[in-house]
Amino acid sequence: MSVSSLARSTAFSPATVTTVAADPFVQCTLVVRNMPKSCRRIVEHAMTVCLPTAPPVATLEKVNIHDCLTDSSDAFVTRWRREPSGHYCCDQRIEARSSELHQFAAVASRLAGQYGFTLHVVI
Repeated sequence: MSVSSLARSTAFSPATVTTVAADPFVQCTLVVRNMPKSCRRIVEHAMTVCLPTAPPVATLEKVNIHDCLTDSSDAFVTRWRREPSGHYCCDQRIEARSSELHQFAAVASRLAGQYGFTLHVVI
């Protein structure tokens, strides 16, 4: 199942969608542990799909030049760290609308379960 399909399947029904004024920007921390390298792009794509109003977080010190040359479609540049096991982890600060963060948390949790890694969105 694609990230877009996951996002649609966890989308809020019209009855639960709040107005923009009642849906403030909030900050959270994305905590990932023991993630296979192959999932890095999947998680970043989920961030792009689920968090469309999040402000860009990239700064020059965080940008991986290889990522810029190969795929600039994703707005999120995450500082992934390699664990001794060869898997990846991160602690990424994110600011987005509350409803979007909850949708991203649902999609990302399903991805973590599907691929066998730990992921929490701490709001």
